[in-house]
Amino acid sequence: ASAHANGIVPMVDVVLNHRAAVKMSPNSSWWTEFEGPDWGEWAIVANDWKCHPEEHLKVCPDNCTCGAADTGENACYAADIDHTNPRIQADVIEWLRWL
Repeated sequence: ASAHANGIVPMVDVVLNHRAAVKMSPNSSWWTEFEGPDWGEWAIVANDWKCHPEEHLKVCPDNCTCGAADTGENACYAADIDHTNPRIQADVIEWLRWL
């Protein structure tokens, strides 16, 4: 409220297409476990690719339980999130309301 009283309009730049994980997966040896909200490999798109020199490797190999196909461009430095998943959609909406 005090920001508005002083003529300041708060803004935020939210990036929702990819996310950095906090724990490594036992399946892929890659960072695929998230916290706050808690998401696992199921939250990552199935066709997400790593960066050079590992660009031939998927973030979620075939032995993982990844989500649907990517609907955007690959961000190879962080896991691309499956925004077609209803739980992810609900979690993002909840987080935006909190924000």
